Amino acid sequence: MRMREVKEEIRQVISLKALIADYTPVSRNHAVCPFHPDKNPSLSISDSKGLWHCFGCGLGGDCFTFLMQAEGISFQGALGRLAYHTGISLPEISETEVIAHQRQSDQKIQKLRALEEEKKERKHLLDESSKFLGGCGKG
Repeated sequence: MRMREVKEEIRQVISLKALIADYTPVSRNHAVCPFHPDKNPSLSISDSKGLWHCFGCGLGGDCFTFLMQAEGISFQGALGRLAYHTGISLPEISETEVIAHQRQSDQKIQKLRALEEEKKERKHLLDESSKFLGGCGKG
């Protein structure tokens, strides 16, 4: 079994909601984000898609990225823990393959952070535009 197949099998077997509940209380499909100061449940969980996203800090991803963020571990560490947790055996993999998967995960995280920064900038511009337009016509 190739690494991609193993990752997909783990994603299908693992309950993302249960994994996240190990780190923070989950209510329905939402949780308080453990990655930033948060009082309201801004972390959204989609077990059916196997994805999570925090609307507060902008982080998101799958079971692997959550565990990497929560534990401060590498993709290989997250893969090993989740494989053990689900009872799925890992194939022998080369260091090159591990590095490639780590690089892909890192790129996804960087893209999500860049999108969140862009979203914040656009919101700021929209707020400034609204203030300006709101002041027009007053005299």
